[in-house]
Amino acid sequence: MSRIPRFHGRGHWHCGCGCHAREFPEPVDRAEGSNVRVFGWVATGTEHADSDIDLLFDMGTPMGLMELGGPERRLSGLLGSEVDMIPAATLRPDQGAAIWRQAGD
Repeated sequence: MSRIPRFHGRGHWHCGCGCHAREFPEPVDRAEGSNVRVFGWVATGTEHADSDIDLLFDMGTPMGLMELGGPERRLSGLLGSEVDMIPAATLRPDQGAAIWRQAGD
């Protein structure tokens, strides 16, 4: 499973995600994650200057919100925008279909 994000968007964050792809594994490893996908504003190409970057990922070992904070901060610093890491297993059924479409699954 890849720790480098799959990105299908068209907006100005495309280079930010792609250009730092080699640096993604370290914070994702800290979250014991894999199969990173971009969804939300950035994935649809409708982001604006203060949009965050939403990353969906498969979590190997359950972690709490506080534990995810470190990897989120590291990726936020790397990309220059707030990053939210969302474990795929935590999606509610009413959220799932739209997010999976945006993430390219």
